[in-house]
Order: sequence, then structure tokens, then C-alpha cells
Amino acid sequence: MQTVTDLQDGARIVHHGSGREAVLFMGRQNFAVGGAVAAGMAGLFRDKGLGFMHFESPYEVVNLRIDPGRRLDALPGFLRKPLRGLLLLARPRTWKFLLPAVRRRHGSASYCAQSVAHGVAALPRPPLLLVGHSRGAWVLSLAADRCGVAGLICFGYPFRHPQEGEDSGRTAHLAHLRTPCLILQGEGDDYGGRDVPGRYPLSPEISLEFLESDHDLAMSPAQWRDMSGRIGRFAEACRASSAGSGACR
Repeated sequence: MQTVTDLQDGARIVHHGSGREAVLFMGRQNFAVGGAVAAGMAGLFRDKGLGFMHFESPYEVVNLRIDPGRRLDALPGFLRKPLRGLLLLARPRTWKFLLPAVRRRHGSASYCAQSVAHGVAALPRPPLLLVGHSRGAWVLSLAADRCGVAGLICFGYPFRHPQEGEDSGRTAHLAHLRTPCLILQGEGDDYGGRDVPGRYPLSPEISLEFLESDHDLAMSPAQWRDMSGRIGRFAEACRASSAGSGACR
């Protein structure tokens, strides 16, 4: 059963089941290619006895209201954008999202990170872990030190955009991250693979490990089990850390 925490800025946190300890997940901006990873993560963490929540930004909430099945995400941009505009016109309360400046602001990683921090503060207790895939990893890494969580797990961190090149806004903060963090990166990830070590300054709190995978975590069942084991060890260390038993590693 799902329950929803609506936040003042229009974002929301969706709770899948319950549990004293939980993870808060945020995935790719492109739900059409990221939804399968989100579903896989939900099952993985539930199997480890952790409740699962996912964060939806204000713009994502609006998109879900006008297109609940997320069918537009599968369309090419030249069709998706005008159709989304027409759907927004049909709902006067969403008209502000017709303005490019509003969409840019609400869609920026820094805005979403602020919204995540406010959302976590609104919960009865913070999640044990923040877990992000792709853009969600970027957003949660910006928010983590403000959230009071025991740890952060990033899958397929977008160190750079394959078409747009380097952007210090994606990586500069990683050198100063204070929250224990595990980054699981595909060796063949177009957003940063085996070349990441030494190319980007990383905080001592960050452990970078590689998977035989790509950005979308396309792996065999055996490789998923290996990844699950790594996550489990990190989560248990974070549990011990949150109980005052030492560092989360």
C-alpha cells in the first residue's frame, strides 16, 4: 500500500510499505528508461528489511498529473514537448510550468536538492539511506549533508553528460561531501567509467566501486546479486554507524 507525504513546494514523497528504517530513492529524470531500475531497487531494499520511499520533484508531480502513465516520456522530443504543453493548458493550475524559466528553476539539481532536504525534514524520522540513480544521485549528493542520514548510495553517478561534456556543478561538491557514500559505477558508463578515479576529486567519505555494467545497470542476475551484496554490507555498516558503533563503510 502506498501513502504520500505532500510537501509545501509541490513535491511529494511516496511511501511503499512501512518499516522503522527506510531508504529514500530518487531516479533518472527520464522515467521511461529509469522506471525499471526504480522497481528493481524497491525490491532489493525491501528484501533487506528496509522500507522504501521515492521522491518526486514539483515538476515531476505535475507531469504525473497530466500524464499518469508517463507515456509522453517514450516519445521523441519534437512530439513530447508540444503535447505536454497542450496537456498543461488543459490544467490552469499548472500554467506556470509553461514558462521555460520556471521549468529550468524547478528542474535544476540545486532546487531539487533543497526540496529533498525540506522533504526529509518533514518526515517523522530521517531515512537511514539516500539512494540515487543517475540524475537522482547528483541531486541526493547535493542534499545529503543537510539530511542527517547515515549514508548515501549512488548508482551510475553522472560525472559528465556524454553530449554536453564537463560541468563542475556535477562534481565540485563531491570533494567536500561529509556523508559516507558508496558510488557503484558501471565500467561502461557513458557518464563516467573507469576514467573517473583521478579525474574528479572525491571526498575521503566516498567509496567508488565498479560494476560490469552500463549507465542503466543492465546486468545478469548473478551481477545483480553481487551488487546486492555490496549494498547490504554498506547498509549494515550504516546501521551500525547510526547506532554509534563506528564509521559507515
